[in-house]
Amino acid sequence: MDNSVQKNCDNQTKTIGQRLGELNTKSYYLLIALSFLLVLGRDKDGKWLHPPFPMQLALTSAALAAVAPLQDFFPTVKWWLGAVRWFKVGALILALLCTLYWVWTPI
Repeated sequence: MDNSVQKNCDNQTKTIGQRLGELNTKSYYLLIALSFLLVLGRDKDGKWLHPPFPMQLALTSAALAAVAPLQDFFPTVKWWLGAVRWFKVGALILALLCTLYWVWTPI
């Protein structure tokens, strides 16, 4: 393989890896924010309130995006890293939409 092609592939893989790191950071931030909202969900007597379904779905998808080490299974396979990136993006979008729905609707 030509050296320039190899360097180009390495740069693209590094870019996807960096992007995955950024997505992980965003996922962690969202997961922490949602966790604080969940902890604040108590009634007047201090009993835990069961979170509504959108909140559960937002927490689950944020946790999957943040914690699942999918990029570690095949760290050099470009199509796999791309698929993991799109999975994390989709999970973050789902978490964001569920959070916004939960915030702006009376459940």
